[in-house]
Amino acid sequence: MFFKKFGIPLIISLLVLSGILVAGCPAEVEHKPEISIGYVTWDCAIASTHVMKEVFEQAGYNVEIVATDAGPLYAALARGDVDFTTNAWLPHTHEDYWNEYGDRIRLCRREYS
Repeated sequence: MFFKKFGIPLIISLLVLSGILVAGCPAEVEHKPEISIGYVTWDCAIASTHVMKEVFEQAGYNVEIVATDAGPLYAALARGDVDFTTNAWLPHTHEDYWNEYGDRIRLCRREYS
């Protein structure tokens, strides 16, 4: 008697509620990690930036590339507005920027000296 009076309506309510919840849930969207690459508009930086963009996209990243002048690039790196650059002319050409922002930027590798 208890089951007929409360059990069947309870089960029906749970099934309806489950259907509503499942229907209201969007399909799972693949979240791609994001990365931003800053560069100055010099031929060497343009080329290496686009190569790295392609590498990261093939690895599944959404990539934003940001073209700017050297001073704003170093400031953006120091603030974390861009994740990295492929090109720094150290120790001389970008020396002043490095002296100002270098304590907040990690130099990963030096190709030429």
